[in-house]
Amino acid sequence: MELKVKLTFDDYKKYYQRRAGRIVLVALVIFACLVFYYSRQYGAFDIRVYTIAAVICIAIILIEWAMMNSRIKKHYENDKLIQEEQTYVLDEKGFKISSQFGASDVPWDKMYGAMLNKKFISINPSKTRAYLLPARFFRDKSQMQELADLLNKVLPKGRVKGKI
Repeated sequence: MELKVKLTFDDYKKYYQRRAGRIVLVALVIFACLVFYYSRQYGAFDIRVYTIAAVICIAIILIEWAMMNSRIKKHYENDKLIQEEQTYVLDEKGFKISSQFGASDVPWDKMYGAMLNKKFISINPSKTRAYLLPARFFRDKSQMQELADLLNKVLPKGRVKGKI
């Protein structure tokens, strides 16, 4: 399978904003801790407890969201390679990446894993790096499923997360 890929900032942002759920989870844990702490001081049903905790948590969510968006933009702007058109060739032997700057051929046994969902497929050579394939690069859903089947076949069991 051969795909020509040129990631936009929106593609990159959508992929990395999947962490947003973690931010809300952390804020909820902080909310619970604050409610527990302040309820011991003011009483369990005092409205001030919930107001203080809610304001602090909303502030944390907004600050973290702004910082995350800023980091995503900075990373995208600094990585000139992902802004250029690349060609990905995926077959049973490995993953071939080529662009105007060069080419590399990575066998599947050197890949860390992959993540699948309806919006994108990411192929991860390490825990922190990902080659993104947004759904818009595929002709149709069957082509995405074909790649998902290939990844499930060539990568070790448990290294492919999610479903299409």
